[in-house]
Amino acid sequence: MGWALVIGAVVLLAWAWFLSGFLSEPSAVGRSALVLTGWVGTSAAAAAVGVVASIGVFRRERWARPLAAVAAAGMTLTCVGAAAGIPALVGLASSRGSSRN
Repeated sequence: MGWALVIGAVVLLAWAWFLSGFLSEPSAVGRSALVLTGWVGTSAAAAAVGVVASIGVFRRERWARPLAAVAAAGMTLTCVGAAAGIPALVGLASSRGSSRN
């Protein structure tokens, strides 16, 4: 699950960087700029939460599971990070009964 979060974070950071390039376009004004800024911010935030959660997962911290769930849900909602978010959610759900963190 930790590696899925790391991979998702890398993909989302690349996606946020790619989208931020469109903010300099002449058509990126008003609502278009607002939507682009929202996608960049959402992707970057999901990536940051994913990195912190993956560190916690690797260290088997108690707080890592809830944060990993938030990160995986955020990655899934961005659609671009769904390839990492869905496996992380499945990993969280399947390990609920185990004693491992």
